[in-house]
Amino acid sequence: MTKYSESMQSYMDANNIDPKRVCYLTIAKVHLERIVRGEKTVEFRDLSDHYLKKFFEISGDEVTGVKPFTHILFQAGYAADAPRALVEFNGAGTKEAEQKSPLTERGKRAYAEAEAEGFTLDDEWIGIELGRVCISEGM
Repeated sequence: MTKYSESMQSYMDANNIDPKRVCYLTIAKVHLERIVRGEKTVEFRDLSDHYLKKFFEISGDEVTGVKPFTHILFQAGYAADAPRALVEFNGAGTKEAEQKSPLTERGKRAYAEAEAEGFTLDDEWIGIELGRVCISEGM
């Protein structure tokens, strides 16, 4: 179970944020800082079974939907006092190697950010769409 600081727990309580709908992810501090500054609006993860199961509802071998997260809690490392940010979760999508162009407007934004992050058209990834930074600590 994730432990929250007093200020983060107060924020979550005041805004009726259900901890069961918060996804916890570790992240490099440099990327967390970019998210907090509003420069990074999509977080990318490997298109792996681990992250597919973490973000998507799966039936058999098929993705049937995105899990109903409302927020992502990013933490820069594993120390108890590591910098953190609670960020709105706006959805997630996948990009497979054979998929060379986005299918939606949201996909176009994710592809553009992936290219800026150094991904190529042959790379596979999960794009996690981020919303507003709700609260950050230790930055």
